[in-house]
Amino acid sequence: MAAASDLPTDGGAGWRLELPANDHRVFRIGLTLSAAAPGADPPRQVMDLDVRVARAQAATREYFAWAAGRLPHVRTASKALDEFYARSALTLLMCRLERPDYMVNPFYDFGQLRGASVLWDLSFASSAIALLEPEALKGMVRAHLQSGIFTATYTGWKGTGSGWYAQSPFALLRIVNDYLARTGDTSWLDERIGQASLYEQLCEIGQELHRRYARSDGLLDFGDTTRAMLELRTTGYYHAVAATNGMASDFFHQFAGWSHARHETRAEDFERWSEQIAAGLRNQLWDQQAGWFVNLFPDGSRHLVLSYHMFDLLDSPSIREDQRQSG
Repeated sequence: MAAASDLPTDGGAGWRLELPANDHRVFRIGLTLSAAAPGADPPRQVMDLDVRVARAQAATREYFAWAAGRLPHVRTASKALDEFYARSALTLLMCRLERPDYMVNPFYDFGQLRGASVLWDLSFASSAIALLEPEALKGMVRAHLQSGIFTATYTGWKGTGSGWYAQSPFALLRIVNDYLARTGDTSWLDERIGQASLYEQLCEIGQELHRRYARSDGLLDFGDTTRAMLELRTTGYYHAVAATNGMASDFFHQFAGWSHARHETRAEDFERWSEQIAAGLRNQLWDQQAGWFVNLFPDGSRHLVLSYHMFDLLDSPSIREDQRQSG
């Protein structure tokens, strides 16, 4: 990468431009990819920058037109809301990377913008991606599954990843549901990804989640590190946490429905796990006096942390209506 301009160079100091009073002139300075050998001085003056800029602008306009033809057009009485929607659409496109050497192309870099996708962040954009290009969303799901849901919350463009967030399995299901809702293409569940179908892999993830983290009472305990709870790295906010348990109850409930429809015996396990977690959530993790959920530790101690994380439970059928209203 090297800086270049269509201005004449002025020695090693850069470029020089002298303008008479009241005069004007258009010139360009840009960053160019240089093929110069290491240590060699790349060209400082490039005379076709105007052509390159025009070509880039045309490509950008074509790109925006492509996206505008697929995303909903929003016009409201609020200019601020309309502008926010437009900025959100631009953010979506900024995170869309097209590289022939990426494991999937295009690759949606949500969460880092350094060549890695984070499942939880991706799930907040998956509905829009399903409208824009559903096949690309399928590609991102394939990338995360191949990297490993329990070992690669951060999935890099080469297919390697790292980290673990407790919400990752639930984010994956949200992404899948967004695709199904926008396309109606339920055949995707039976499409093979690697050695098994998407449906089989989702069910295996659910079974592994329960095997690793379920307590004897059915609640899930994600351990004593706040790092498992995304950015909620606060003392007392770990072990059996209400928000992640509510997501797990809904997670298992959906798998129970899918498995019942396929007449599979594991549907009974998923249904029992969902009901156990929902009961624990309503009865063990709720603090009536505080009007909020607590975090339950293995020694039986209860820790109240007023976290915005609880708002992920507002649309969950796992909690009572009075608990929803308190939130």
